[in-house]
Amino acid sequence: MSGAPAISLVGATPLVRLHRLPPPGAQLWAKCEHWNLGGSMHDRVANAVITRLAASGVGAGATLVACHAGNLGLSLAVVGARRGYRCTLVVPSEISKKRLALLRAYRAEVVMAPPDEMREVAVTRAASPGGVFVDLGTDPAGHLGGVEIAREIVEALGPPAVVVVGVGTGQTARGVGAELADRAPGCRVVGVVRGPADDPGDPLAGVIQGLSVAPGALPNISELRPIGARAAWQVAHDLSRREGILAGHSSGGVVAVALQLLAEGAPGPVAAILADTGERHFAVNERFRSVP
Repeated sequence: MSGAPAISLVGATPLVRLHRLPPPGAQLWAKCEHWNLGGSMHDRVANAVITRLAASGVGAGATLVACHAGNLGLSLAVVGARRGYRCTLVVPSEISKKRLALLRAYRAEVVMAPPDEMREVAVTRAASPGGVFVDLGTDPAGHLGGVEIAREIVEALGPPAVVVVGVGTGQTARGVGAELADRAPGCRVVGVVRGPADDPGDPLAGVIQGLSVAPGALPNISELRPIGARAAWQVAHDLSRREGILAGHSSGGVVAVALQLLAEGAPGPVAAILADTGERHFAVNERFRSVP
């Protein structure tokens, strides 16, 4: 058993070759970010941002205030707790009981507000003594998590031919693209976004948490590929049932695009970045029993 501080469990995630989903002989590798301390790649974002804040004089004991309810908020609570910071998260009023309990398990104070008022409430709370407003989606250090991921992929595989990454806030994609532009200039970096529903009546229409529809500028990204929710959910199921990897549905979308690229003749190795664990999506899964 390692005696290293638990924060060392952010980063150095495994890169696992997939054998059953890709065509025979194809090299498709999954970067398993759910092995981070808080279960998602956003732990890297939170750690980089807190490191920047600490360097600027925001010491342990300060209260980090953010309006993130999903993986970004959870990562801020997880990494903040380990590094000695308090965390206040302003979340939408309709947050699930499971998510609420999970955030509070890491000592986060949770404040509920209507979605269109969350940021204003967070900024007001951060104005209290010892408070610091944090936006992991736009912080200038947030892309460094993606830089780390790309560096680890190159160190493990050598220069990859293709890297596929989901695009939410764009922080991770920006960092991945920037690092690969330096370390593997011939690498094709494909960003995955949420595509329109083929059938608006489909219960899966538009439901891919963590993927954006209209991201901001993404330099060093070769192309953006939309993926439908049904395809994303199907591949997420296939990952667990055929490869033994329980990942979230945005990760299913990333692997679905990677499989498309291989079918089109893309050379390997191809690396797909899996954003988070599938365990925290079980409540959403109840809506989608039609997925075989």
